[in-house]
Amino acid sequence: MRFWKRLLACAALLAFLAAPALAGDQWTDPEREGFQAPPSYAAMGRTEYARKHWVDFYLNDGAQDFHLFSGYCDVFCTPGDLGQGYTAIDDFDREYAFPAFGAAMILASLGVPYEPINSTDGYWLVSPAFWREYTLRHPEILQWNAFFIAGGEQILDVPIGSSYTGFPDGSAPKPLSETVNNPLCVYNCTSNGEAPGFKAAGWEGTPGAPGSRVRYWWSTSPVSPVKVRKEAAATLAYNSYTSRAVIKYQFTRDIAVTELKPLGDPAGGKQSWEATVVNYTPFVALGVRLRAYVATAAGKSLAAETSTDIGPAPVLDWRTGGVKRPETTWWDGPGVVRTDRNNVIKWRFTVDVPASGDYSVTASANLDFSGVRGKPEPLSLKTAYGDATRFDGIDKPYHETKALFRPPGNLLDSIEGGVEGYLDNWLTVDVKGNQVQSPLPDYEAVYVKVFDPSGNEVPDGGEVDPDRSYRIVARFVQKNPKFTQGQYVRTAIGMEDNGTNVLKYDDATWFAGPGQHVDLVVDSYRFGGPPRTVTLFGSVNGDRRVEESDYGNNRAYVSLRVRGLKEGNLSVTGLSTGATASGGYDTAEPGKSYTATATFKSTFPVAGSAWVRLYWKTEDPAGPVTLIKEEKRSFSPGGEVQLSATWTMPQNARSGVLYATVAEKWDGSKWVTEPFEGADGKRYTEQDYTDNVAYRSVSVRVQPSQTRKEQKYLRVITRQEQVQVTRTVWYQDGVWVVNTTDQPGRVQTEVFLVK
Repeated sequence: MRFWKRLLACAALLAFLAAPALAGDQWTDPEREGFQAPPSYAAMGRTEYARKHWVDFYLNDGAQDFHLFSGYCDVFCTPGDLGQGYTAIDDFDREYAFPAFGAAMILASLGVPYEPINSTDGYWLVSPAFWREYTLRHPEILQWNAFFIAGGEQILDVPIGSSYTGFPDGSAPKPLSETVNNPLCVYNCTSNGEAPGFKAAGWEGTPGAPGSRVRYWWSTSPVSPVKVRKEAAATLAYNSYTSRAVIKYQFTRDIAVTELKPLGDPAGGKQSWEATVVNYTPFVALGVRLRAYVATAAGKSLAAETSTDIGPAPVLDWRTGGVKRPETTWWDGPGVVRTDRNNVIKWRFTVDVPASGDYSVTASANLDFSGVRGKPEPLSLKTAYGDATRFDGIDKPYHETKALFRPPGNLLDSIEGGVEGYLDNWLTVDVKGNQVQSPLPDYEAVYVKVFDPSGNEVPDGGEVDPDRSYRIVARFVQKNPKFTQGQYVRTAIGMEDNGTNVLKYDDATWFAGPGQHVDLVVDSYRFGGPPRTVTLFGSVNGDRRVEESDYGNNRAYVSLRVRGLKEGNLSVTGLSTGATASGGYDTAEPGKSYTATATFKSTFPVAGSAWVRLYWKTEDPAGPVTLIKEEKRSFSPGGEVQLSATWTMPQNARSGVLYATVAEKWDGSKWVTEPFEGADGKRYTEQDYTDNVAYRSVSVRVQPSQTRKEQKYLRVITRQEQVQVTRTVWYQDGVWVVNTTDQPGRVQTEVFLVK
């Protein structure tokens, strides 16, 4: 019986078999060696292990850096982009786990989480890039973060060498079938004690073909990456540098008097008071000196004093979502009462009320006001979390410091030496006619405003376009004229849109005194997405970092309506390779040129322009995608355009795919969408890009002289999905017989007439 069908793919009549490596070294296999991304990194899309790079860790207390440890740490990246990612310290790599010993003692004391990946292994989540992104998504953890990042992560200064003649030592091994995208491993450091770095080689173009050549690249400096995986080495083939990292954690070495208030009414010529003192460090503050002074027109006198330890700021327990329990103890001085937060204490004391006239009460912490100006006293700390092990530098006394601190000069005049860190170490309350004047600030969110690209304000209830950039400004002010001391608080801009999304926050916004306003700005924000109503807010002191007299005015809001996207679509409506059509595939002769033509259509109701392109990709799954031609073409409303280009079937190719795209391009690792640029000056984003790419498979024309052969190749289902296919082909009695297996147990037999 004869079956007439069009020839489906003699697309891979010869198998593409990988040649064995010429060297004994192998690329690191993440699955074999257990390099599984921490769940929190994977949730951010960093699922792929790439390499270990060198990291220097420091701790900064606002005054100086302490070197903690150095070593090789894992890097996890997004699939298809293995150049940069998140750093993590593993505790299971037998060769390169030594940084974990330092991390266990030090990072735990700061509250840096450890995240298990199974019952025995895990990672320290040390990536500054991760914490910046995670905090924006989950601002609620800010109250438990005892640290913040003071230094950037990956530094691209580790050199990569390259050559077409060989390596610096004169060796020049020839790869067989390995390409730049699927390189040969000539050397890959996998063990501590070996020389760090890697060496790779691969063909540019078809291996061994005329005009193809071998590229060699390497990185062998003392801090070059180790345990490199093949795909990561391929991404470095044309780079001049790869990464190392310097990670600097910073905490605020600071205690502060945040509230001072009388307890009840005077009795028997005495008045009881209560001062709230906060320790902002993740360590125990040792022997803090608390003092109270009474000042009248006649002068100032010491009224009460005590010494006490103050517990550490709470840090997040990553595993339970609760708060870690400190692993050390501390003592409370006379008159000191603990609160439900370890780092907050209440000091209760009594002063003699002056017989007549107005007076003031001052409470201070580690600040001696017995002279004309306050004399700062050093703050000593000891480790509270982790294994409670002291490490060099932390348990030594230093003056208090603040990061990102902007103090006004007049307050510094009250402190000997102008030591900025002591500006919040005291509070003064005035008592006039037996009436206590409020010592507390009042922070108000004045407004949050949105401005279009022309600088015009979008009114409350107004509309915004989803694909235009807007500027968001939130203004905050300290209102209480009686509060003249400066403080720093947290400000934020966010959006309530099916939950709270923080767009920007500032952890150290400084208010110098009454009436001073502070602006927080988000530039170039796009609302995107479907039509909806969104509410933006500006927030000040949202974590109640400092006490204030009124919390009801700490937020301001503006509601906006997001317009719908302009209804329209771009699509590829036709593609001809110019080769001989054969059903879903075309056949072509090696070395012969053909003219491909693609047709593109716009359904947008406005005129505009978009990029149109033609690409070629060989049957090698790791092979490059080559641009044939690209043009930026103008579309009339609802119009069509065509793009034609000449291409040549490669001599050594067995099959390949010709792609046509509109408003979508290949960036070297993935397809990236582009906007439709309207003639009205607006950029329109399509809601559906599934029809922006079309393709035709092309195979080498089969000659009847070929004998029975089995091939394995990848069948293109869509541009994201491919299926492994086994096809057995033989020529018999004037016809080709093809058995195809694309899943276990299913075999399809087809017979083709050779014309």
